[in-house]
Amino acid sequence: MNLRTTQTNIGCKRKKNINRHSRTSKNFSIISLLKIVIPVFIIFLLAVTMNVFNSETEQLNRRTVTLQTEINKLDRDIANFNIKCEKLKGRFIYKQVAYFNLKLHSPEPGQVRKLKIRRARKASPGTQKTPHLLISQR
Repeated sequence: MNLRTTQTNIGCKRKKNINRHSRTSKNFSIISLLKIVIPVFIIFLLAVTMNVFNSETEQLNRRTVTLQTEINKLDRDIANFNIKCEKLKGRFIYKQVAYFNLKLHSPEPGQVRKLKIRRARKASPGTQKTPHLLISQR
């Protein structure tokens, strides 16, 4: 005789047939994709912003170098123009001296005197006077 035995549900509750493989694979792929994509995207954005800032910084550095060279060139031009101006003023004076037959010449060593001014001693702030200098030519 053959007896067949089967499981019977005594509590009358039906067990759900869970297909774990299909559910977890869908959830796992979306969540794991988001966990990977979001940090990669943030790193990509950081790299792009760093690149933009570095390029702007280099452009500003190049611009400052060109402006500095231009400023140096203009300073040299100003110095050259000042020298030319002094030369032209001197020529004008020499022409006027020659035109009016003035007998101007450089002073002799005995004609030039150097004056030394002694500083006044420190006094109270209300009584301090500035020294006066009197120069006469004979």
